[in-house]
Amino acid sequence: MTNEEERIVVGAAMIPDLKIFRRDEKTGEEFNIVFDADTVKELSHNFFKASNQKNSTIEHDSNQKIEGVTFVESWIVENPEIDKSTNFGFSYPKGSWIATMKVDSQDVWNDYVKTGKVQGFSVDAMISLE
Repeated sequence: MTNEEERIVVGAAMIPDLKIFRRDEKTGEEFNIVFDADTVKELSHNFFKASNQKNSTIEHDSNQKIEGVTFVESWIVENPEIDKSTNFGFSYPKGSWIATMKVDSQDVWNDYVKTGKVQGFSVDAMISLE
């Protein structure tokens, strides 16, 4: 969801139990990563503890850090039927991490949000895999 007047973007940062496809670049092995609700909550807390609300990139490329965007609000869905995200037309499962981003950069708004080049959030996480 976007609010053009305020330049606000709202959406899921992470959804628990959602299969996320990955391919190991070295071995070519294909697999899915799945985060349970407790891990999603922990990652959301650690995101703000580490002050990452202004550390955004395009497509996880550390060479494409972007300025003028800030995560200004975040919450975990407790009850999907009455969650604030339903006000924006969403229906996310319990345990989802929802985020609100303020886009102050004219370039980012025009070149990425309005054009649809980017259509959501994706969280960088340094994790060990099992």
